[in-house]
This record gives sequence, C-alpha cells and structure tokens, in this order.
Amino acid sequence: SLEVFLKPHPWDLKPGVPHPLSNSAQILTQPIEQLLDDTDVFVFDYPQTTALWTAACTERPIVFLDLGISEWEPEVATRLRERFLHVPVRYSENGPTFDSATLRTTVADAPATIDSSWIRSVLAGDAGHDPRARARRAADERVREHHAGLQHALHLLHRAEHARVRALA
Repeated sequence: SLEVFLKPHPWDLKPGVPHPLSNSAQILTQPIEQLLDDTDVFVFDYPQTTALWTAACTERPIVFLDLGISEWEPEVATRLRERFLHVPVRYSENGPTFDSATLRTTVADAPATIDSSWIRSVLAGDAGHDPRARARRAADERVREHHAGLQHALHLLHRAEHARVRALA
C-alpha cells in the first residue's frame, strides 16, 4: 500500500481555496527541505523546479514523468537517466497521459537509495566520496573562515578608526 502526498508549488496554493487535487491526496505545504527525511520516493513531472534539484541531491529515488519540455545536453541526459526512474508520458487530445500501473510499479519497486554524487558535484560542488574533494572542501572552508574573520577584523578596525576620528573632531 502506498501513502501518497502532494506538494504543489507554493504559487499554486491560494489562501482559502482548496487545491484541485486535494480530493486525491493530502496536500503538504511545508518547504521541500522539511520533507526530505520523511519521503521514501519523490515523483516529479516538471524539471524547472528547485524542489526537484533539492531532492536530486539526496539519495532518495526520484520517479520522473518526462513531459518532454526540456532538452538536455547528451551527457546530462545520460546522467539524469541514471539518477531518475523514468515513466513514459504520451500526449493525447486530453493532454499528457501516463500508465498509472507503470507509475505505481516504478514507485513500489524503487530502490531504497540511488547515487546522487554526480548531481551534487554539478549543483553543489560536492564530489561525494572522493577524499581529494573532501580535502579541497575542508581547505576551502578554512579559507572562507579565515577571510570571514579577516573581514570582521577589518570591519572592526574601520569602525574603531572611524570612532577615533569622530572623537578627535
């Protein structure tokens, strides 16, 4: 048995107006980041949404209903086929359609995790388990911390100098 929740885009939620699909499933309104840990499988049909790419950086399976609205570079298309579980979408006079049994089976049979290291490396500069990348990230973090401290010290120095000049005037 599958428990289905819908997470519409925030712009699709109108105060005081029930969502058109609220009779089909419970509508969730929390930010996607609050739902990541409690979701077993994500299903998306639109690629130009922050929620998809946020979920893609996790290792949770993603079922993608490809509406054919995005053209991907060949390497990206190959990588996305590896990351996402695809359910074919066809168009008819009624708009996009898909086989609900195929969707149900794809969700039910989805693996517990799917490697997301390539997506993370592209979107967040995170190369996953590469120890060299981890060392570079640690070094980068130390540099950022150093610069943040330096900027703070310069800011304090500037404020102290400004205060001294004001006090002398």
